[in-house]
Amino acid sequence: MREDFFKELRKKAQDNNLNVEELINKYSNYYNLGVEAGLSEEDILNRFGSIDDIILSMKYCNKREVLKRKLKKFSIEAAGLEELIIESVPGDNIRVLYSSEDVKRNYRVEETNDTFKLIVKERINNTKKIKFEGKIRIEVGLDIDISCIKLELVNNLNDLSNFSLNTLDLKVECVIGELIANNIAFNNANIETVSSDIKFDGVMGDSLSIDNVSGEVQMNRVTLDRFNADNVSGHININGKVSSYKAESISGSIYLNGQKINKSIGDIIKNVLRGRN
Repeated sequence: MREDFFKELRKKAQDNNLNVEELINKYSNYYNLGVEAGLSEEDILNRFGSIDDIILSMKYCNKREVLKRKLKKFSIEAAGLEELIIESVPGDNIRVLYSSEDVKRNYRVEETNDTFKLIVKERINNTKKIKFEGKIRIEVGLDIDISCIKLELVNNLNDLSNFSLNTLDLKVECVIGELIANNIAFNNANIETVSSDIKFDGVMGDSLSIDNVSGEVQMNRVTLDRFNADNVSGHININGKVSSYKAESISGSIYLNGQKINKSIGDIIKNVLRGRN
């Protein structure tokens, strides 16, 4: 099973003009770490995900060197929408589509050669006040290299499942909403969520930090060097390969591959009470 995996990985890396030895060495190291952790061969390979997804992630990373347009920052602020959709399309342009003129009147776009911002116009005491039925679709060209992506999302359904979230620095704030994304690659990512549902599938990065309050965070097919989580009255569930982690929680739980990795205040109190008996 292991030999078949690496044989197919080598062939597909060669077919896609990737650095074969670098990729093989990387996943050989991951495999050895899994063996040292006591995982079976089947468990390790299952956590790697499909070879096609591995190749796709590497192509996204390598693509940074040949892209035509570069953005230092891509920033989206959205509030009170029925749905926000961000998706990748061919080309090197960004286009914003509004479901109605009422929606359009509440937003403005600020764009330069190396930055793009979508901003909510109206605020009261620095908070977003608008609430209406409406949708925004943002089409982002695949030939754009984005160094920093910042998302401020309040009370929306946010669908990024068809958006190539490949960046150096990812910052997400999600309040009272739902965020769905697939195939995310980054160097560093910070996610802050309040009363929201976060669902990521296919996550690869150096460092991920999550601050979660009363929310549900689910991430599958994860490959991370460092993972930090602070959780209050919510749940975080991570499935995949994580080299090191730090997890703290108050009246909530943080799971890594089905195993609880945090001690909550409730757990500490229970242990103290047991010691008294």
